[in-house]
Amino acid sequence: MVASATKENPFVNSLGMKFVPVPISGGPSGGKRVLFSIWETRVQDYEVYAQRKGIALARPTFIQGATHPVVNVSYEDAEGFCIWLTNQGRTNGEIGPKEAYRLPSDHEWSCAVGIGSIENANESPSEKDGKFPTLYPWGFGFPPPESAGNYNSKATMPVGSFTADTYGLFDLGGNVWEFCEDLYGGNTAAVRVSRGGSHVAQFGTKGWYSSYRNVALPTYRNEISGFRVILAEVAAIQSPLRAPPVATPSAEPGRYCPICKKNVIPVFSTGMSTGTKIEAAVATAAAIIAAPFLIATMPWAIFGLPVAASQEIKKLKEAPKVTKCNCPKCGHKF
Repeated sequence: MVASATKENPFVNSLGMKFVPVPISGGPSGGKRVLFSIWETRVQDYEVYAQRKGIALARPTFIQGATHPVVNVSYEDAEGFCIWLTNQGRTNGEIGPKEAYRLPSDHEWSCAVGIGSIENANESPSEKDGKFPTLYPWGFGFPPPESAGNYNSKATMPVGSFTADTYGLFDLGGNVWEFCEDLYGGNTAAVRVSRGGSHVAQFGTKGWYSSYRNVALPTYRNEISGFRVILAEVAAIQSPLRAPPVATPSAEPGRYCPICKKNVIPVFSTGMSTGTKIEAAVATAAAIIAAPFLIATMPWAIFGLPVAASQEIKKLKEAPKVTKCNCPKCGHKF
């Protein structure tokens, strides 16, 4: 079923998740068979994992049904789901020992949204960020057509509510941000990449550019971020897979050395830490989510919010990223 999956006849796993092939040009998976879930991971998919693992899933402030994209999950939560789903699939014989579910790489996501062939697969996400202004998942021009996706609304919508793209994928733009595997600055940043924008007009129109990259700490959760799963071959048999180690809480949680897996402390020449920058950006984004209230009570206040959020994220992305490990046994720098 995996090998024979097509857009018209997708591979369907035990959770009812559907996967279709997306051609990848360049990068480590270039020319290899990669199947994308046609939807963002749904509430009903993640709930099975959460119940079996005894994980409490925080509900958003808006109402969601079973087929809405799951939110209030972090990059590390998404990784844990993929590992669990891989082990389940291998155990029940749905997938082979050299196949695994995972998050897409930044470049694979670009291929899915149609810009992989015009980006340099060897560049880091930060180098490719926003290079094609005015090019959106639906094409050129703004605003998006009504059939394009869930943009600029107060809540998520059920997956598959809008028109699919060329490969049969839904909601690559809008609804929720989608985590990717990559670090924003290649191997020199402590934040992960997310793509596609959400149902909130967080950074004005540029947040929906096909080439725009958002950033988040690996442990950060919010109401506008979720994830999409892909299914692909791995280099060697890995069975069973193990969840990544969780860093010990510290003043700045969520950063860990890729070598020893211990906490790290980012050092910036600007004097402002990554955590402080992200917290500022998150606070601004939270204010934007509260925009209906602000409009009703302080109409003048809302106009500066998208600009403020954009400026804070810009500061975060452009800050020098010199990071050292806080583990006394290794002191790695990367």
